[in-house]
Amino acid sequence: METNRYEDIRKVLIARTIVENGSIQKAARVLKVTPSAVSQSLSALERKIGSPLFVREKGRLRPTSECHGLLERAEPAFAALDSLFAEKKEPLCIGSLDLGVYESLAYCVLPTMVEELRAAHPAAKLNV
Repeated sequence: METNRYEDIRKVLIARTIVENGSIQKAARVLKVTPSAVSQSLSALERKIGSPLFVREKGRLRPTSECHGLLERAEPAFAALDSLFAEKKEPLCIGSLDLGVYESLAYCVLPTMVEELRAAHPAAKLNV
């Protein structure tokens, strides 16, 4: 059965999380999934790779050389994703917004609303 590449990426991420946490149960907690889901994904990845990725010892999993090789090759992709999400993005909202408000709201609601809009979208032009 063929899987899509996003499913494969998820399985590699699960293997990485097992290495970082030392057990399926701990990895499941970190990933907010069941231990059974982690175990099934690991088994599917091992079948796809064609060799075991972990040696089971006394309730812990020790990564094999195949696992280390897989994660070493995948690490640049994970680093790129980490960098992508770590970057502070400029707000996408640019342009102008014209507001018309009742005079009764202009003194109590408008100042806070304008402050929040300017903080969230500093590149936008606001006309009141």
